[in-house]
Amino acid sequence: MHKFKYFILLLLPIYSFATSSLSVQQSHLDPHILSQFMADIAEELEQNFDHQNDPRTRRDTREYGYSFFKMLNGDFSYSQPPQFLQKLGTYICRSLGHDPVDFTNIILSCYEEGFHLEPHVDVNEKDLYGKAPFYFSERVYGIIIEPDPTGHLYFVKWDHGLIPPLDLSPIYSLEESTGLVFCLEGDLRRSPYFHAVSPVSNKRISITFRTVVRLPENS
Repeated sequence: MHKFKYFILLLLPIYSFATSSLSVQQSHLDPHILSQFMADIAEELEQNFDHQNDPRTRRDTREYGYSFFKMLNGDFSYSQPPQFLQKLGTYICRSLGHDPVDFTNIILSCYEEGFHLEPHVDVNEKDLYGKAPFYFSERVYGIIIEPDPTGHLYFVKWDHGLIPPLDLSPIYSLEESTGLVFCLEGDLRRSPYFHAVSPVSNKRISITFRTVVRLPENS
């Protein structure tokens, strides 16, 4: 069972957190808008989750639309995401000044104490996952439903392949709070830049929104 607290925040303007020429576009969703989705999110949190547990990643996830792991095996069966998640995705896009899109891969992620996510890149045109016949479109969106005191999104740089060590020092980290929305694009969407979630001390809940692009057969 996943329980969470909802903290009311003042609406903040869009801003960017940058290091050198890199930036992550961010904003905060109006708390009155976010409150409209909390009951539906709470209901989803009561459902069964897939548990990832290996030396590099520990988290619980529910995936909607196309399944990443199924697509790796060429299975493009599709489960329609709940309408409220598509609607939430629309608000996230608009809060960042972007046109809404239909998301075809949505992940509800729950991190308990000690959980973390390894440094990785979301599959893109440059960084394909072996011979898997797909990648995710340029913009990847996220929203923080419940922040954690220590677990947060951070970025590292690694020039020697697609499996970075777990002990790399962050280039920078996001300051997460309830309702924070962000968009990964540009250099931060591909190697040598990788994103991860640091070890969680209490609980962290987030939702990721992506759009799947299928590669032509025999490409």
